[in-house]
Amino acid sequence: MSTGEVIEAPKRRRKRAKKPDEAPKPPKRKRAGKPKDALDTLDLLVDFSGVTIQANTARVGLKTSRNQLTLAKADRTLCGRRLTGRIVLTPNGEDPDQQVLFEEAKLEVSGTFDVKQFSATPDWLKCSLTFPLREIDCADLATFSHKQGRLQVDEIGDIPSKRDEKDEE
Repeated sequence: MSTGEVIEAPKRRRKRAKKPDEAPKPPKRKRAGKPKDALDTLDLLVDFSGVTIQANTARVGLKTSRNQLTLAKADRTLCGRRLTGRIVLTPNGEDPDQQVLFEEAKLEVSGTFDVKQFSATPDWLKCSLTFPLREIDCADLATFSHKQGRLQVDEIGDIPSKRDEKDEE
């Protein structure tokens, strides 16, 4: 490059001036469908751990792969939350994504359950679901021990404080 050469700057496009009678364009519509990071539902493949029956509650532990749920979403959906949904047991040896011919063949426990905390490892997210005994069949829940299945959540809310529960009674 010699000292006598002139380098031209790239030309910029000028914005067209709007005519006074021109109507403004409507805003672009968002694509219909499920939001990218919906907080209202979950559907996760899980490995269930042990089941514990206590005086008023029953608890089942579970873990799910970190590639199904981000840490941020797990914090928003599994930490101090009351979930409404179901856990569904996968029949022995079958793929949890496999469609079932007869709905009666699936064992599921539906209801409301609390998740007070979760833990994370490089590969897994782990938590426990706490069910009120009055809402579930303990024999059905016991069959989930150390099996595979799905956690399907339809509604996510906060766990009411003790004060809120006393006010309801």
